[in-house]
Amino acid sequence: MTINEPPTYVSTQLQVTDVRCHGEVNGAINLTVSGGVPPYQIQWSNGSANEDIGTLLSDWYFVTVVDAHGCIIVDSAFVREPGKLYADVTQNTVICINDTAHIYVSATGGTPGYTFNWNTGSHDTLIHVWPTVNTNYSVTVTDTHGCISIVGTTVQVRPPLSGIITINDSIICNGEPLIFSGLINGGNGHYSILLNDTLPIVSLPFTLYPESSASYVIKVEDDCNTPPIYYYFNVLVIPSPPNNLQADIISGCAPLTVHFIESSPDEHQTYWWNFGDPNSANVSESKTPTHTYVNPGNYTVSLTTTNIYGCHTQQIIPNLIHVYAIPEAKFVTDPYTITMLNTNVHFINLSTGASSYYWNFGDGDSSSYENPYHQYPSIPAQYNAYLVAISEHGCLDTSWQRIEVMGEYTFYAPTAFSPDNDGKNEVWRVYATNIDFSTFDLVIIDRWGEVIFETKDIEKTWNGRAKDGDKLVPVGTYTWIAKFKDNHNVTRTKTGPVTVIH
Repeated sequence: MTINEPPTYVSTQLQVTDVRCHGEVNGAINLTVSGGVPPYQIQWSNGSANEDIGTLLSDWYFVTVVDAHGCIIVDSAFVREPGKLYADVTQNTVICINDTAHIYVSATGGTPGYTFNWNTGSHDTLIHVWPTVNTNYSVTVTDTHGCISIVGTTVQVRPPLSGIITINDSIICNGEPLIFSGLINGGNGHYSILLNDTLPIVSLPFTLYPESSASYVIKVEDDCNTPPIYYYFNVLVIPSPPNNLQADIISGCAPLTVHFIESSPDEHQTYWWNFGDPNSANVSESKTPTHTYVNPGNYTVSLTTTNIYGCHTQQIIPNLIHVYAIPEAKFVTDPYTITMLNTNVHFINLSTGASSYYWNFGDGDSSSYENPYHQYPSIPAQYNAYLVAISEHGCLDTSWQRIEVMGEYTFYAPTAFSPDNDGKNEVWRVYATNIDFSTFDLVIIDRWGEVIFETKDIEKTWNGRAKDGDKLVPVGTYTWIAKFKDNHNVTRTKTGPVTVIH
């Protein structure tokens, strides 16, 4: 018996097609079996029984081949794949309007030999774009196996400049502020504000004091080429009303009457005066007011004029008016009572607030001494003596007294009278000169010492009746007693009889 064996062993040959792009399922293995005794049974590790397998991931694959005689061979192959294709593009690009954005793309992984295709049509790794609004840009990167990676970026464009700027009023009075206020948005936030292309405005609000009507242009720009914005204003400046405060007199003695005037031409202004004198009628709305300053002092005067547009001009003159105090003239004489025995009078000056004096003694003589002496004629007479007290500012006050040169005192009392209703010599009284009548006292007593009449008034008469009764006293002689002080202040007592006849 003859035993035959296969002419050759079973053998396999594997041809691998790698995965084209990372993560794809397109690898393949082609199996070629030879030798042994066909037919062959084929079993792959992925479960396939086909000779060739495809749509493979990157991995190890094992195959078992059994021929008709049961001979077995095991073989294996590894399906490779390229690395992942990565593309990176410039991100977070922010530009201003009219600026240029530079976008760069780079690639790694995959199979080198890259091409680039931007949605702008460019095929460069660096592109330059000038969007005016936020814009998305994408690029497709392709390697030599045709694998692609698509990446994108957004170029953000800062918004255009915007905002609002206002002024407090388009019609203002000269001297009043023109205030620019507002808020700016957009751009890159670094703003430059120019007024009429020359005056920089550091911040808002901003204040000007225009002296005349004008047009204003405010230009707002940033530092990254954003188109500027402009604001336009026309401002009318009303001239201030005239204000020319004058006074006919600015200093004098109290009470001082001052005539004020606003001497500018009348343009329908209104007036408001403040005379600085709160203790009086202190204000006026007249163009030509008059004010009387009663109290000494220095007074600040102000005048506010207002035109028909409501514009004001105020003039304040500190201490314009000077009002000087009036001195007080006052004097006494020594002696107080002057008689022919001594007519030399000392005038004692009690004045206050004065620096010089003028005396008129009433008899034709005068003096400028402070406390003069004067000799009057030694005859009974009356004189009006005047003192004029003069302050350092020339303010005057006058005081006067009646000076009487008195003779020696006289006293007379009748010795009889007849109260008999015949119309003759009906009453009795005493007479005196140059005495102090306020010290006079008179009593009449009968022969028993009883007081039947008394008086302190030298001009009061006695009608012959006792104690002001109705019945006449008996015919007879009665005694009177008079007491008084003479013009030398000497107490005198006089007494004598008076006879009552019916």
